Amino acid sequence: MKFTMKFAKRLKELREEKNFSQKKLAEEINYTQSIVSLWELDKRDPTATAIAAVACYLNVTADYLLGLTDEAGNFRNFSDFDLRNDERQLLKLYNSLEPRQKDNILTTMRLFNKL
Repeated sequence: MKFTMKFAKRLKELREEKNFSQKKLAEEINYTQSIVSLWELDKRDPTATAIAAVACYLNVTADYLLGLTDEAGNFRNFSDFDLRNDERQLLKLYNSLEPRQKDNILTTMRLFNKL
């Protein structure tokens, strides 16, 4: 099985598992719904940048998306290593929330920031 076939399958599974529409996912990662659809149908290969964006947003590794491992893991980037423990805990909690809950948290934080 080629990598993009596995990517297509896992992308759709993860998106549906999180109850995201193609449009919602596309908006969050700055792509179009039609591109996400083409990826899921395995009619267009994602770029490395696109794979990274999807992995980051869905909080899985690129290796998992590409079928190189069956362990979803957590997306990590270099900035993770610069975080304090309390910041890591906040990020972990935030990443476990549903999209609407995340929007509410961000709105609340923006209000506090204005005080």
